Amino acid sequence: MIELDQKKRSGSYYTKPEIVSLILDILGYTSEKPLFEYSLLEPATGEGAFLVQVVERLIESYKRYHVVNTLFSNQDYSFHLLRNAICSIEVDSLKYEKLRKNIFETLNKYNIPQTLITRLLDQWLISTDFLRWNKPVVQTFDFVVGNPPYIRIENLNNIDDKHYRRVYPTLYDRADIYIAFIEHGLEMLSNKGVLSYICTDRFTKNRYGKEIRRYINGNYHVVHFVDIHNTQPFVDQVSAYPCIFTLQKGSEGISRTLKLNALSAKQLENARSYLLKGEEIVDQDFSSHTLKNWFIGSDPWVLNGERARELLHKIEQSYPLITEAPHNIHVGIGVATGANDIYLVKPNEVDLESDILLPIVTKDDIKTGQVDWSGKYVINPYKNDGSLVDLEKYPKLMKYLNMHQERLKARSTAKNSPSKWYKTIDRIYPERLSIPKLLIPDIKSKNLVVLDSGQYYPEHSLYYLTAGSWDIQALQALLSCSIVKFFIWSYATKMRGDYLRYQAQYLKKIRLPTDISIDEIDLLKMYYHSGNLEGIEKLAQKLYSLTDDEMNDIRDLVN
Repeated sequence: MIELDQKKRSGSYYTKPEIVSLILDILGYTSEKPLFEYSLLEPATGEGAFLVQVVERLIESYKRYHVVNTLFSNQDYSFHLLRNAICSIEVDSLKYEKLRKNIFETLNKYNIPQTLITRLLDQWLISTDFLRWNKPVVQTFDFVVGNPPYIRIENLNNIDDKHYRRVYPTLYDRADIYIAFIEHGLEMLSNKGVLSYICTDRFTKNRYGKEIRRYINGNYHVVHFVDIHNTQPFVDQVSAYPCIFTLQKGSEGISRTLKLNALSAKQLENARSYLLKGEEIVDQDFSSHTLKNWFIGSDPWVLNGERARELLHKIEQSYPLITEAPHNIHVGIGVATGANDIYLVKPNEVDLESDILLPIVTKDDIKTGQVDWSGKYVINPYKNDGSLVDLEKYPKLMKYLNMHQERLKARSTAKNSPSKWYKTIDRIYPERLSIPKLLIPDIKSKNLVVLDSGQYYPEHSLYYLTAGSWDIQALQALLSCSIVKFFIWSYATKMRGDYLRYQAQYLKKIRLPTDISIDEIDLLKMYYHSGNLEGIEKLAQKLYSLTDDEMNDIRDLVN
């Protein structure tokens, strides 16, 4: 458990050998080629999950093209031929030492003189920070491959954070560090170079992936994209929502996308057949699509097949976004406190001044489809102008917060503003309490939209929508239909078990029909209150001007 925790902190998850083999094959790094004439770069090499197989393929290629008996008899010749074939970067000193040992043992199997092995290791293996190395770029590579680290930006020290953001424009918003690994790997490709990574797919649709998508969509061709969410490609059991993608310079050519639900030997061979040769595979654990046109600008990668893209395009061309006129619906998220166990209280358990308490609703309060309030309140340490209350004027609050002072001061938000150590991460706006709103939890397998008539303040586990120009109960009814789920399904990152992320950035992608009559508004409300979901579906189909076939396709896709 300790070792796994250390891997999580360093963003290190080691890839299974059979997945490494697949990635090297679709990258085109095979021993049939004279690999010693090419150059390969692996950033964040770790202990050699990729590099061991790379070295084996390189030596097998070397043997294929040379007389075996005299293979390494001329060490200077062999070193000259192999010295530029590999470049491995690893910043962690302990991993670097293990890496040297593993690659030494790999080369030693081929009876290579140890003096030559040492020379090659000294040439191939570099211990440094990949994101500071070869920047600006002076050395390019024919192949870039690996598993970049997955480290949240808030876990970096301020010096590294500021430096990386300054030199890597794709580190947008709260981007994780693997985004910079993608950018730096791509900018080091030779003219015909190819990059293949296995990493989380969050960048394909998330807000923070906006600039890396723009960078890729404008300069590179996505050759392959493999969704392996429902599998476990890593040695340790982790929830990283992984994908494999292959990129090369240029923007033309078809893109083969694939979803694998299993990683058996048969499935991996099927993957090779489809990705490399375009062979169609009939298998329930295998879903493939060939795209003639990739995405433009910073558009999210909606990788659900041509039919899904056609339907999405039709609706988006016809109706305005939920936040646009005439709807004007506000999409927000509840308050993040940084310490819910301190800020969320029950008045009968904690003695505090009543005017700094607001009733709060969490995702656990709406599991049944309505608000079943737990009786908790959130402490509001703010005055109406946004400044913090004077604790001297709130002696009960001061006593309570001082009891938890050490914990509260240890939060990042307090460290950044030591004098405001008792602030919540987000400011609280009491006026939001009385606004009627629809509450939506972050992670669900189906639409769950709960009405709060204006009694509660939402907590960070909930997103909320105001009514805008809509009757809020009619809006609640329409948001429960398959067409609305189709927007979330198209844009949101998907979790294991077919759960979706109902985050603000995806809720804002919803488009709503206009010119709805009073009778249709009343019908939506009646259907919802009577539990007639089929009635809502049929009326939604009419409002969105969809044919029976189109509606059936949408329902099949999202279900």
